[in-house]
Amino acid sequence: MLPVLLVITATFIPLTTFLATSWATQRIQTRLQDTSRQLADTIGQLYFSVNQTQIAAGIVSQTSIVPTNIENYMYTGTGSLTSASGPNSVKILVINLSIQSGRITATTSIPLGVNVRWINSVFVSNSPTAAILLQKYSNGTITISFR
Repeated sequence: MLPVLLVITATFIPLTTFLATSWATQRIQTRLQDTSRQLADTIGQLYFSVNQTQIAAGIVSQTSIVPTNIENYMYTGTGSLTSASGPNSVKILVINLSIQSGRITATTSIPLGVNVRWINSVFVSNSPTAAILLQKYSNGTITISFR
């Protein structure tokens, strides 16, 4: 009877550890994806608000509206722009968030206008100065970056 219990224990403990770790990773990944969507939605709202003809050139800054950490892990974010099909087509902003040096990631895309430019920058969730920056120029170009 004792050997059977040892075999069951030797199998059960690693299995429960694996399942608990998988569940925690999935939970963190889901929260990171939600955060990525929230950042992209905020950028989209800011862009479409500033991209009005009656809005003058200037800078808009939105302090971080997302959590500083996810289950005690800080995370970082980057962005990139791609064109939908050509040089004068809609630009798509892709937001990538990462926890633990890329072990857990989340990506969200949002379409923006043709007049947007992305400035390479990194969002650091636990930075006290984390923000989204938009600058509208007199020619209508809007640059977006993280601080």
